[in-house]
Amino acid sequence: MWRRVAMLCAVVLVAASCGDSSGAADVTVTVIPLPTTTIATATSVTTLPTSDVTLGADPPDEAVASLSGQLFQDPFMGTGFQLMSLYDERGVLVSEASIVGSGPGVDLLGIGPLLPEPIATGLGPDQMLFESWIDNYSGDLVPTAIVLYSRTADGWVATAVIDSASVEAALLLTTDYAAAAPAGPVAIQMSLSEFDWTVRLFRAGVSAFDYFEEFELVYEGEIECTIGTPLECTTLSDDGVLRPGDEGEDVEALQNDLAALGYLIETIDGKYGPQMSAAVSAFQADYGLTADGKAGPNTLGLMADIAGGASGLILASRDRIGDVVFGTPADAANGDLFVIFGPPDTSTGWYEDACDGYDWLQARWDGFSVIFTDREGFRQLDGWAVNDLSDLPSGLVIAGGIQSSWTWSDFDAAGAEFDPGHGGFFHMVDLAYSNGRFVDSPSDPPVPDAAVSGLGAGTGAFVGC
Repeated sequence: MWRRVAMLCAVVLVAASCGDSSGAADVTVTVIPLPTTTIATATSVTTLPTSDVTLGADPPDEAVASLSGQLFQDPFMGTGFQLMSLYDERGVLVSEASIVGSGPGVDLLGIGPLLPEPIATGLGPDQMLFESWIDNYSGDLVPTAIVLYSRTADGWVATAVIDSASVEAALLLTTDYAAAAPAGPVAIQMSLSEFDWTVRLFRAGVSAFDYFEEFELVYEGEIECTIGTPLECTTLSDDGVLRPGDEGEDVEALQNDLAALGYLIETIDGKYGPQMSAAVSAFQADYGLTADGKAGPNTLGLMADIAGGASGLILASRDRIGDVVFGTPADAANGDLFVIFGPPDTSTGWYEDACDGYDWLQARWDGFSVIFTDREGFRQLDGWAVNDLSDLPSGLVIAGGIQSSWTWSDFDAAGAEFDPGHGGFFHMVDLAYSNGRFVDSPSDPPVPDAAVSGLGAGTGAFVGC
């Protein structure tokens, strides 16, 4: 189905048209009752004739070619029966006249076989499944549908019409699609895999594309739907994203990881609520991921690795470096940091600071320094400082998603506040970072591309007296 409609400059099942006007007509799912004498009751599996013919080849699909010159009901505009003719170049049927009278060759009814062919159950000898669309549509989004046609004395009646607008309306009631759906028009591609007319049910793979974003893929999944008005669908596949409203064991496992990493303090209940969304956003912000509060494969994988000790990343935040928290006795903290980073490049050894009179020790790995003091009455880990943002130890991550390439514009967007006093510093209150420093003396305000040398947390944020 995808390949055929692509030839019509469209995306199945709804797509951009070659026309330039707007306003596609609304199409609803319909089940049209037929006289009992014309409804087949066979329950054997029936599929469309097998064909290896490629689109545009000669001869076209025999099942389609044999229907040329017959009448098919318009499933879109309610215009009744249209005389269909074989379009040789594509091997599909198109109506001989416009179904809305918009001009020669415009707004024609198009019909073609489903590719690939689905497993169809319960179809009688006078029933066939087709895809249908408006060919050379004069609007923006091409009306398209999967149609069950039944042959009657008047012509082929559209017994059941499954249009993409109704599929999307049903998908919007599901958690996964509702969270991914864009605000504007959506193009739905549907690949029918099973169609059971005996129980009025079908299964299909479905993809949604953002019409305003050059058909960017926003959702993929598999659905099972009952045929009726309205269409009722359930998702058979998971897009791998946990989000607000989800419940179950996967959510509980995520909560346990968040709690183990210090991001979540609420009760572990297996329910994805607002606090959990905020915790996921905080984790994502710290590790430089998109902070949307939804846990997709990247977030889940990284979090599991970090919680399980399989990640090589070490997070420096407002009160710790990795698992080593501020206040840890100096000897123990130094040993733990030695394991993380190896021996320091330089170390001052213990000395009495002339500014406050306390004992200090500063150890440095590349552009990252760790500060020990005895300000609380005993020697302890008391902070850290980034001295050179462009030269951090391998695997070190600065909470808030701060990257080595960041300039002032990035810090400003992240909530940094500039203080022109004392030569010009900046602070990040939410992260408890202080005395952010620039490579060169900044203007007031700093220019967006002003290079930043570093910042700090705890005692590491102090710059001396």
